[in-house]
Amino acid sequence: RVPAVIMIGKIQDKPWVVNGEIKIRSILPFGGTFDHRIVDGAQIGKFVMGAAKRLSNPEELDKPRHRRKKDE
Repeated sequence: RVPAVIMIGKIQDKPWVVNGEIKIRSILPFGGTFDHRIVDGAQIGKFVMGAAKRLSNPEELDKPRHRRKKDE
């Protein structure tokens, strides 16, 4: 049994709305499926929000932990 499967797609340039304007953005699709008999939905929510935040600001990953932006 596998409690979680995460899928990461190919980065592609796509039109994206930014501040009410259409801009070309590099988009990385990702998704997953989780077995709720093993993993609680709240844990998955925290994981997904953290992953999205880090993927949206990859330059933060290169900084030492103490220099990264604090979680809100």
